[in-house]
Order: sequence, then C-alpha cells, then structure tokens
Amino acid sequence: MICRENALISVVIPLFNKSYSALNCIDSVLSQKKLPCEVIVVDDGSTDDSLSVVRSKYSNSQLVSIFSKSNGGVSSARNFGVSKAKGDFVAFLDADDQWDPEFLLEVESALQRFPCAAIVGAGHYINIIGEGGRCNRYSKILSQFKSTSPVENYFDVAKNASVLNSSKVCVSKKLLESVGGFPEGACVGEDIYVWTRLCLESDPVYIPKSLATINVQEDDSRNARGGKMFIAIQKIDEIMLCAEAAGKSKEVLSYLKLLHLKHSVLLLVGGYKKSAIAQAEFIKCYSFRYYVITRLLAMVPFNIIKYLKGIGRL
Repeated sequence: MICRENALISVVIPLFNKSYSALNCIDSVLSQKKLPCEVIVVDDGSTDDSLSVVRSKYSNSQLVSIFSKSNGGVSSARNFGVSKAKGDFVAFLDADDQWDPEFLLEVESALQRFPCAAIVGAGHYINIIGEGGRCNRYSKILSQFKSTSPVENYFDVAKNASVLNSSKVCVSKKLLESVGGFPEGACVGEDIYVWTRLCLESDPVYIPKSLATINVQEDDSRNARGGKMFIAIQKIDEIMLCAEAAGKSKEVLSYLKLLHLKHSVLLLVGGYKKSAIAQAEFIKCYSFRYYVITRLLAMVPFNIIKYLKGIGRL
C-alpha cells in the first residue's frame, strides 16, 4: 500500500473513433479546478478523424501529450498510457465521457484525508443519448455513504452499485502495475476485472458526489463487444486464488456468480447462446448451481428471455 500526501496525478484517455466527443472530454480535464500533472491521450488506431481532430487543437499544449498506436483494444491503450505516465496515480477517462470541474480536486482531497488510499472512486451521472440526440440524465450515488469513506465491503456493495468505473477512478500506478494492468485482448468487463484485482489488495475510497458524466450510446466500440464472454469469469481461477490469499473467498465468489448470471442473461438476450454456455463452463467447478441455471436459461426461447429481461424479472 502506498502512502502519499501530495501525489501527482496523470490522466489517461484511450481514444478510438470518438471524433464527436474527444474535444469535450479533454476540455473537461483542462477545466479542472485542480489540474493534473499531465494528460495522456492514446489513439488506438482510429479509423475516423479522431487523431487529427485532437492534434489540431492540442498539439501545442504543454499539458497534453498525444500518442498514436496500432489498434490493440482499450486495455492496450490504457496500459500504453500508464507506461508513459509520470504521476504516482493515474486517473482514467473514456473519450466519450466528461468530468465535472471538481473531480480531481475531490480526488486529491480524498487522497490527503486517507493517505494510504490506493484507489478512489466517485458517484456519476448517466447520460442516455437516444434517437435524435435526446438525452436522459440522472445521478447515481451510493446513498449509504454520507461522506468520503473507505469501502470495506466492496464486493458486497459492487453487486448492485457502481463504486468504480473507467471514467471516475484514480488508482496507484504502482498497484495497477503490480496486478498486471488491464487484460489486453478482452472486450467485455476488462475494467471490472482490474477493479476486482485491485480491491483484493486495497479497499477503495468512495466520494459520494456525482463528479463524472458517463454517456451511453451505440457506436462501433460498443457494438464490437457482442457475444464476448466476461473476462473476470474467464479468469475466475486466478481471481479466486487471490481472493483466498486475501481471506475474501466467500464474498468474491458471491460477486462473481452474480456477474456471471447478469452477463449470461445479456448474452442470451443478444442471441449468443453458445457464448453463455461456454462462460458457464468457467464457473462450473465453483458453483454447479449457477452452471445449471445458465444451461436451463439457454433452453428458454429467445423471445421469452428478452421479455423477462425487459420487465426486470431477469
């Protein structure tokens, strides 16, 4: 665990085909009341004009560093950015999201209040962008936290709430590197896998204020995830070994079983029955019950699964 009172914070922004939002994203970082020591933008082989749009505005900025690499996925881009980071801590922000001006100020305050903290998360706004650009924005804050506090029961809380997210988290660079960074090649749940590994090493600190806006809309990067298995379930053996060493086997397994079930339903709703069954094989030796439930759900007609998901019964 790392103890720092005035830690430097680097910001890493992975960029892929987000020319429509990248400038707003970066501007939200440069508008912080407490600026980071650097902003690292990593273009991951965009096929639109994302890179040229960013370069045209920030190529002369002393704070913004722009890198371009061949496409390797978001984990690859984040890891590349971390490798370039000079700060003790790294804050991540996806290129279609934004921070409120107080985000880094609140993160720094949390690090000072809890000098041994290695992970800091916050509340956020969800901005659902529908047809014609219509937006539905609402706040998501964990109501059980009245002030900035450590989350000692992370795996219980995270079952039904967002404590950490790739656009509202700041982590110790040293701790992140110690767990191997983000799993490259993973398309679904790569961030949740990392938060799981990190929170087995250190309790996160949570700021109960909505300090980031997460925009939800369909684009190429989101559509590419269809049919992919959840990486945390594929790596369940590794995670459970770490959980056993941390004395948290029971709560971590309970958390992973729920993740598996939720993602299996999404796979089935998407018509990816084979992927749902294949994912169940990873959890079979840890919970035969959840394996059987998945196999039974896979036998239910697609339209019924979709209906049950739509009315909140799955």
